Amino acid sequence: MSDDLGSQQVVLMPVEVGVVLIGAGFAVGVSLAVAVWFERWKAKQPDPEGK
Repeated sequence: MSDDLGSQQVVLMPVEVGVVLIGAGFAVGVSLAVAVWFERWKAKQPDPEGK
């Protein structure tokens, strides 16, 4: 019985690691997209200082 649990754990670990890596990659991608969008939006705004 413990062998079954051990084999399940070995099978589940790569899936969990994959899900974490996919989630982290998605989060980084969204963060970069928002940063690029914000910089472009900020560049279009008139300078409040009037410089």
